[in-house]
Order: sequence, then structure tokens, then C-alpha cells
Amino acid sequence: MLDAILSFRTSIRNAARAKDVGECLKECDAFRDDVLPKLGVRLEDKEGTEGVWKIVSPEELAREKEMLELEKERKLKEKEKIAQEKAAKDMLNRVSPEDFMKALTLDDGKTTKYSKFGDDGMPTHDDKGEELAKNQLKKANKEFQTQKKKFDKGTATK
Repeated sequence: MLDAILSFRTSIRNAARAKDVGECLKECDAFRDDVLPKLGVRLEDKEGTEGVWKIVSPEELAREKEMLELEKERKLKEKEKIAQEKAAKDMLNRVSPEDFMKALTLDDGKTTKYSKFGDDGMPTHDDKGEELAKNQLKKANKEFQTQKKKFDKGTATK
């Protein structure tokens, strides 16, 4: 216990001599989060007070720290997943409606949804080479117009 306090004091004195307030605070946090729990002491910072300390088993404190680390890791992965999804969405929004329609596939993920296209990029025939029915043309036009709006928005200069 006294070795931990001596080590902490030395770190703080060195940071203070270097006038490094950030390092002092970092050392205080490390002492609270890494050193004291191994000694069975929980130190809780309380706004406007000196804080509160409690004697707790080192094993319980280690479990709590592990749970906090797992939660932090989960949140980081969630942020990364959201960022990847946003990047994928942004990339899709930069695909021209003509190319988008040509790249659409059926549920199998391999067979292209449309086989022939008009000069305007609109599909005219389905995957089997048959001319699209009126309701199919309407759906295709809706897909095309939706992608056109996304493309125009995604490629607009800001």
C-alpha cells in the first residue's frame, strides 16, 4: 500500500515540476482506477466534495472494471458499425440511377433484376428478357426516381 502511495507521489511531483496539469490529472485517474482497486479500495469522485472511499474486495472491483471495459468496447463497436453503415449509405448515394438499376439483383443476390434498358437508363425487360408489365414499369420508375433523388443529394456540392 505504501509503495503505491510513494509511486503515485513521485509521479505527481514529476508532472508538477514539468507544470503538466494534464499529466497530474491522468496520474490521479490511474491511481483511482488501476492502483487502489487492486488494494481493495474504491475511490468515488463527488462533485463539490473530496470524494468517498470504500473498502471492497479486489475481486469485486476487478469484475466491475472488466464489465466497464466490456461496455466501453461494445459502445465502440456500435459506433464503428454505425460509421460503416453511414459510409456504405453515402457510397450508395453516389451511384447514378442508371448504374443503380443495372446493379439491382433478385433475392439470390446473383441474378440481375433487369436485362435490357432504354436510352434514359430505365429498365425495359426483366431478368428473363420479357418486357416489363405496366405495374413493373411503375415500380422500376419509382426505384429509379428514388435513387435519382439520393444521387442528386449525395453528389451535390456543399
